[in-house]
Amino acid sequence: MSSLDHQVFVVIAPTVLTMSGKKRKYDKDYLKFGFIDTTVNDQVVPQCVICFENLSNDALRPSRLQRHLQTKHPGHQDKPLAFFQSKKDSFKIMKIASRECFCQSTTAEVVEASYEIAHMIAKRRNPTPLVKH
Repeated sequence: MSSLDHQVFVVIAPTVLTMSGKKRKYDKDYLKFGFIDTTVNDQVVPQCVICFENLSNDALRPSRLQRHLQTKHPGHQDKPLAFFQSKKDSFKIMKIASRECFCQSTTAEVVEASYEIAHMIAKRRNPTPLVKH
């Protein structure tokens, strides 16, 4: 190992350690800043209930969450906890509804619908689309 390689390692190593060293835990009080917890790649990260942006696990600290709220959503920084609670509840409903939407139609149903549309076009004996743009 040359001295240059050693110097590069010394410069890079602290950055790597600080970014991945400590895993922070979500605190339910972070909702007052508009954040809920979500899991990405087996790691708990904060998710904004207003813009749905996921921040890094390193951002799970009040100062960073408050800064996000102040810079990205300044009109919401004085909202009461009940406001963010209702956003959280509606977000959960939205996630459940979108999951059910994807689970309801199976591949066989999609293929069957495609065949029905193709059959309707064939019955018309006209290759033009059924719907006008």
